[in-house]
Amino acid sequence: MNEILTIHGYAFDSSLVVAIVVVCLLLTIALVVAQGSLVMPAQLKFSNRVVSEAYVDVNEYCGSQDDEVMQLAFCSNENAVVNAKTKEVIARYNAGSQNYRLLAYLFDNPNKTISERDLASKVNPASPDSFYIRKAICNLKLDKELRSKMFTVHGSNQVVLNTEIPMTTNAA
Repeated sequence: MNEILTIHGYAFDSSLVVAIVVVCLLLTIALVVAQGSLVMPAQLKFSNRVVSEAYVDVNEYCGSQDDEVMQLAFCSNENAVVNAKTKEVIARYNAGSQNYRLLAYLFDNPNKTISERDLASKVNPASPDSFYIRKAICNLKLDKELRSKMFTVHGSNQVVLNTEIPMTTNAA
């Protein structure tokens, strides 16, 4: 004999309620499994080498094991510049934005001198004549001290991204 459950004035057979709960649990488990198989670990870029965040040995990728150097990485899945050692997010950007494209390209080419023209064709291909390195770097909204250590601008038309930042008492 089945028991009748009353919820807010509505009567339900207990076997129906159990069946609905089981179906919901199975759907939840299926969604979690499907989402888990689709989500890839965040990718960090270190000196042209892409490594999975789950397998990062920071000392292997950093040029120095000194605590007074901060190794930067760009995590494209998180749209963020991160401290590679602590995984702390330094700045987050909208996917596909000019800031995102700028950082993605520079982190693909760390410690290399890149001309404004090359950078403009990759970052702002629709109107490369309106792209200026200094303005683009300022638009990243990074701390002024960090920005000055992160980027070396040669003249008005060349830039280098420094992925190892010397730490001072004022830097984060």
